[in-house]
Amino acid sequence: MTRREPWAARVNELAGTCADAAGGIAVLPGGARLAIGHADGTVRCVELATGDTVWFGAERHAPVLQSLACSPDGRLLATTGDDCTIRVWDAATGAMIARHAIPAVAFDLRFSPGGALLATAGADDTVGVYQVDGGARLASCTGHEAWVQSVDWSPRGDRLASVSNDATLRIWDAAGGLELERRELGARAQGVAWSPSGSWLAVGLEGGEVVLLDAAGPFTEAHRLQVDPGSVDGLAWAADGRVLAIAGEHAVAIWEVGAGDAVARFPHDAPFAHRVSWAPDGTFVAASLCGDQVRLWETRAGAAG
Repeated sequence: MTRREPWAARVNELAGTCADAAGGIAVLPGGARLAIGHADGTVRCVELATGDTVWFGAERHAPVLQSLACSPDGRLLATTGDDCTIRVWDAATGAMIARHAIPAVAFDLRFSPGGALLATAGADDTVGVYQVDGGARLASCTGHEAWVQSVDWSPRGDRLASVSNDATLRIWDAAGGLELERRELGARAQGVAWSPSGSWLAVGLEGGEVVLLDAAGPFTEAHRLQVDPGSVDGLAWAADGRVLAIAGEHAVAIWEVGAGDAVARFPHDAPFAHRVSWAPDGTFVAASLCGDQVRLWETRAGAAG
């Protein structure tokens, strides 16, 4: 495995002015372009082959931009920032399509599998569900007792998983906001990701561990991996559902389900890694790092079968 950064010097000449991580990244369908949400609130799209900027969003969030997500069909991007808004962008042109006010800063947001809804993880200790078109709030999932750090949809779109600084994982009915399951984690959690098949739920803990839960049953622990002596923030599954990318404080790790250790570790010299995103074919992984940096590494996921 080798680092895939011939364009890194150009990509790292970023517009961000905050000594913080790029708020979000997404490798767009086709794998040729990368959307980046910068710490200073700007959004842009770059060509991965050259590092050239394709577009800059015409408006910016108040710093810091917290999260960026791409719709399942690749047509839209959504972002959140410290200005308590969701903004929706045309992924091809960077035109801002909509701006929706929300009641609190959202640290994470995700499109539903059908692409019509967005879920947010909020500083008001709540998970919100919003329409992409119009911004209507359809559900509020209340019960966490501290900031919600991450949220993800089940592949069928009927449930949400969230993790919080209150050291719990909670499973919600996405339509009504009813709490369905609750699990004590023993540590604050920074990331959560449902596998594409719906069989597994990965949770990243502050102590540098990733816990893999059996999502087909009562969310019992199936595997646990010590990834990093620091914290784990972003998690992302490859499309085949067998390989997980993990943004650790000292390295980006690649873990194959069932393996006793990470199958690859990519050390970095930033204070921490924030988000990770897979190429659609699994051949490389991108990570956003503190200092408003983005890096890519080649992986073997594309040859996993």
